[in-house]
Amino acid sequence: MQTGNRISSPDTFFLRRVFPVIWFGLLALGLIQVCFMKLKPHQSPTLLLVALLGMAVFSYFVMRVTLSGLVNEVYDFGDTLLVKNGGIEVQIPLRNVSHITFCSSSKPDRITLELAVPCELGKKIAFIPTPKGRLSSYGAAITDSLKHRIGSERTADRVKTTKDNGSA
Repeated sequence: MQTGNRISSPDTFFLRRVFPVIWFGLLALGLIQVCFMKLKPHQSPTLLLVALLGMAVFSYFVMRVTLSGLVNEVYDFGDTLLVKNGGIEVQIPLRNVSHITFCSSSKPDRITLELAVPCELGKKIAFIPTPKGRLSSYGAAITDSLKHRIGSERTADRVKTTKDNGSA
C-alpha cells in the first residue's frame, strides 16, 4: 500500500484536547487561590475574580472559534486525501474539492477544503497545516500544490468528457 504524506500538523491533538485542559486548569487554580486568600478588611478580591473569569470566558470563545471544526489528521495520496477525525476515516478524491482556502491571519494557520459532495465529516474540512518552523507553516505551499492538482484533475475530467461526447 502506498503511503501518503501527512499535510496536517501533529500538534492538532495537543491544541484541541490537552492545551485547553491545562489552560482552564490553571485558571481554576487561580480562582481557588483568590477565594482562599487571607485579605485585610479593606481589601477585596473582586477585581482578581472578574479578571480570571473574564480570561476564562474570552479564552473559551477564542478556542471555540479557532480550534473547533479541525480534523485530527490529513494525508495526501496524490489524487486523494485521507482524512481522520475521531474514529472516522474518509478518502476524499481531489475532484470532489470545490474550493480551498488558506488563512494565515489567525493562529494557528488553517486550510479549509470545501467539498462539492459532502462526506461523513461534512461539507467543509479544516486542518492545521504541517509546521515548517517555529513560527511558520507550509500552509501556502500545501494550498498551492492542492490547487494546482485540483485544477489538473478538472482539466483531465473535461478533456475525458469532451472525448467521450465526441466519439459517441
